[in-house]
Amino acid sequence: MSLKKILDKPPYEVAVLKILYLGSAVIILSITPNLRDPINAIKFVTLLITAAWLIGYLLFSFPKSNYSAKPIKVWLCLMSFFVIFLSLSTVMSDNLHTSIIGVPGRLNGFLQYSSLVVISTAAALVVNFGTASKFLNFALTIGSILSIYGVMQSLGKDFIQWNNPYNSVITTAGNPNFSAAIMAIVATITYGSCLNHQFNKFVRIFGSVVTLLLVYTIYLTDARQGLLSIFIGFGFTTAVYLYSVRAFIGRLFTLFIGAAGTLAVLGILQIGPMSSLLYKSSVTVRGYYFKAGLEMFQSNPWFGVGLDRYGSYFREYRDLEYPLKYGFAITSNNAHNVPIQFFATAGIFVGVIYLAIIVYIFIISILAIKKSKASNRIFISTLFAAWLVYQAQSYVSIDSPGASVLGWLLSGALVGLYLKTKGNIVEPGNRIQIDNKLSIPIKQPLFSSLFVMVVIVFGAFILRGESLVYQARAFYNPDNKQLAPLLKEHSNKIFSLPLMNDEYKREIAMLLIEMGLIQDGMFELEEIIAKDPRNEIAQEYLATNYYLNGDIKRAIQRRDQITNINPWDARNYLILGQLYRVNGDLDNMLRVKSHIIKYFPNSEQAVEAKIDLVS
Repeated sequence: MSLKKILDKPPYEVAVLKILYLGSAVIILSITPNLRDPINAIKFVTLLITAAWLIGYLLFSFPKSNYSAKPIKVWLCLMSFFVIFLSLSTVMSDNLHTSIIGVPGRLNGFLQYSSLVVISTAAALVVNFGTASKFLNFALTIGSILSIYGVMQSLGKDFIQWNNPYNSVITTAGNPNFSAAIMAIVATITYGSCLNHQFNKFVRIFGSVVTLLLVYTIYLTDARQGLLSIFIGFGFTTAVYLYSVRAFIGRLFTLFIGAAGTLAVLGILQIGPMSSLLYKSSVTVRGYYFKAGLEMFQSNPWFGVGLDRYGSYFREYRDLEYPLKYGFAITSNNAHNVPIQFFATAGIFVGVIYLAIIVYIFIISILAIKKSKASNRIFISTLFAAWLVYQAQSYVSIDSPGASVLGWLLSGALVGLYLKTKGNIVEPGNRIQIDNKLSIPIKQPLFSSLFVMVVIVFGAFILRGESLVYQARAFYNPDNKQLAPLLKEHSNKIFSLPLMNDEYKREIAMLLIEMGLIQDGMFELEEIIAKDPRNEIAQEYLATNYYLNGDIKRAIQRRDQITNINPWDARNYLILGQLYRVNGDLDNMLRVKSHIIKYFPNSEQAVEAKIDLVS
């Protein structure tokens, strides 16, 4: 690289862009079949490694002048307060391990969100109109791979044998809805490239092909939220493009999109002519999830119930109508609405700051679109439309790793584009001294390497645990008790591994009991409950096995504790009443019987209680 190029474009900006796009691509595309969680675990570790390396750049490579512009100052302020209050909510949680790392299959803990903050901040500092082609190349690569893999899955040509209860088209997201959401975000970006005359004809044709493939693959997922998301993304981008061609046509199209969007929203809510096409029963279910999340927030307004602890509190705060309608065993570990999830699990400060971040991105994006040059307007409109798609799905879905990294990357990119639109940032300094000696930014690689090594060690424990739990099934066969010693030996590795999640320990403890190693399994379950009394599955499994082993008193204690964390489970009350009867405690038996008849009058348990719970 020549001296002039170094002066014109600092090398660290190029490096940060490469890390951002490569890291994000690996997060979205990576899967590891031989882990207990083949989707989220490897994405989580990759996210941490990407953020760890970028921290070194943010701390030591960027000149102070890069942080002096007002939009960046506002962004850093929002990000700082977001992380600070996330930290406080994490510390105040009743389960530190879960709040830091997250529950298996989600991993929406402090580490994930703090890493997303790093990625978003790095994007705000390096993304500009001059690097539009790199953002597009990133989207085209992701879109091509996801759409081709999705079509292969629909044809039964998947190279992985998934244990998948959903539609076969899950790509690398593990779920049709998550997959459709990610592809809708990417398709919005590739669609925008087709309308952007800054790109050459080949790129625009290739973008058209990828866009069509993505739309087709989203259709194959049978996820309606994906199709609605495309409507939002494509509609906004087209409206801005038509405005630039002729304002009158743009206004007409906007009115059409607004009317169609209103009908679509009403249809989702089972109102109007489109309800038969768009309404799904899952919309009603989400209403219960939202309500439970808001109840959690009202009861724990300052710091919430703990990051990613929604599932541990859901049964306590769910509406009575929910178990009566869907079954007493059905539960949820997420509010299926990102803002509500933040309010419920992290409290008012995190929730309000997150909403402030959304409002800030929305405002600066609109301003940037208005103030940018005509040649740049379609690009920023495209990224803003993709961001809107992410926001739309985040209000009815879970923060899955692939979608969330795209959403936060787009947030940072929009801040960076607004910055360049305003032209109020001092051009970054360079590493060339007056004496023409190159000043090597040695702190950045040293600290980045240190952060990455720490993360690799941490991630190794996480992935090792995932692998051990996956392998445990090889030693499980209730019809072959000779495998029991092997399972016990294997389980010892799991229980002694640092950072092992209690949910996985519970799973293995239950396998031990089913293989006849009752004392070993029950000991581990007691250890789990001692740390987290809200582990209802462990509580119920212990209660059942205490009863089977004739320890009625302990079985009653466990069942009674379950009523505190799950007050709307008629099954548990019925069993508790039966235990009281066996134990000769007729007063408590009749009390439980009265409770069942009062709150669950039309249930099977009420009928059985009238017959069984008698003196």
